[in-house]
Amino acid sequence: MSPTPPFLLVNRYDVTEEIGRGGNAVVYRAHDRVLDREIAVKLLRADAVSAGTLARFRQEVQVTAQLEHAHILHVYDTGEFEGRPYIVMDLATGRTLAERPPSRGRVRKAPSYVATPRSGRVRAPQHRRTACERQRGLRGPP
Repeated sequence: MSPTPPFLLVNRYDVTEEIGRGGNAVVYRAHDRVLDREIAVKLLRADAVSAGTLARFRQEVQVTAQLEHAHILHVYDTGEFEGRPYIVMDLATGRTLAERPPSRGRVRKAPSYVATPRSGRVRAPQHRRTACERQRGLRGPP
């Protein structure tokens, strides 16, 4: 069972409302008392805690914290609350995809990206493929 807002998370984050729910976690809107800003808190659900889920959650935190890109939320903090891990990150505002009006005409496919945890960079698959082809001598320099 997930806590019902409002509640205080680790004497720092005033959690005000639930803004999303997935297979393993709940995302809340909160206010950071120390930095005086609105943030999002992703808290693993109690019924989802298992060795595998905890490992994936920790990996998500570590990889996301290393990435720097305008379209990736920054991770500010992580910890444990009532025996469950949480992530504190940027609060994305605006409309959700469900709230977006249907498009007229053709919809452009957004590029997908691949995270490379060691370098903290995000690269499009096209870049990765081109770089590999260059290493094999299949393509000349750009």
